[in-house]
Amino acid sequence: MRYANSRNTPTWRCFSGTSKVSTIRPSPGSPAKLTGPQGPFRTWFPEVQAQYTKCRDSLQSQLPNLHGPAPQSSFAASTLNIGPRTVCNPHQDSGNIASGICVDHAFGLFDSTEGGHLVLHKPHLVIRLHPGATVLFPSAVITHENILIHDHEQRMSLTMYSAGGLFRFLEQDSQTKSKWQNQDPDSAALHDSLGESRWAAGWKTFMTIEELYEYWTPRDAKGRETCTLAS
Repeated sequence: MRYANSRNTPTWRCFSGTSKVSTIRPSPGSPAKLTGPQGPFRTWFPEVQAQYTKCRDSLQSQLPNLHGPAPQSSFAASTLNIGPRTVCNPHQDSGNIASGICVDHAFGLFDSTEGGHLVLHKPHLVIRLHPGATVLFPSAVITHENILIHDHEQRMSLTMYSAGGLFRFLEQDSQTKSKWQNQDPDSAALHDSLGESRWAAGWKTFMTIEELYEYWTPRDAKGRETCTLAS
């Protein structure tokens, strides 16, 4: 799913290169289904995942012909980079929702000790991604790139994400911004003035370890812990 203000409604498109996709299936770490790591996404970013699911469900209830990458996926879109030597230059995925999460799943035939690392510029991190490894991070606001691999090696990746325009479309009462401004200029102006508060609210959905512990700790009706989570 994708959306830009130049369009009346969100649209979708599907890459049809099935012959190329079929050739990567035997690669080490290749995904069996293009659904993304829904378990880790919900475990580490439960509030973000809930927002993605709500956005997807709201769009599909209004536009039944709108499709995501898979019925089980909270993400609105995915990109399969078939390489065969997939490496990206430094960039930010500015089209994604800023307070959101992107999935990067690496697979192929390469030595992860020598190349293919994910470099996150702002946190000053170099992350080794072996074939089959998955990382979740806010790709819209963190400049990132990959280290080169050897010429004889193969590296491919599956990325999953949701465009910020989809959330904006729903906030605009499911219409273009120009129509919203004409029909309800006060609401549109108020929305524009609250950018900083939306930014702050978005980042509050990124939980600390302590907040995650509290979120996932089972409790009875009186708020008492019913079991102790392993440390």
